[in-house]
Amino acid sequence: MTAVFYRAVHLVEAHFASHDIHSPNHFLRTREVGRLLPNVVAEYATKLLRLSRVARYESEEQLTAADYEEARAAFMRVEAAVRANGT
Repeated sequence: MTAVFYRAVHLVEAHFASHDIHSPNHFLRTREVGRLLPNVVAEYATKLLRLSRVARYESEEQLTAADYEEARAAFMRVEAAVRANGT
């Protein structure tokens, strides 16, 4: 789960670099996703970031196969949005 999220992080950071934007933390990065890729901010922040945090820090909550599928689908939407915007 965390690997899927960080794959998205690297993808959006590459996109930001083409706009001379560099985000030093998750909060600022999410804000830039909302500004530059508003159609996928929910997938990035609400799904990928949240699921990654659950996987890393909330061991009492078990992730399911459906959660992994949700993350994969969210990543694919983020990837498509980045590619559609020229990166």
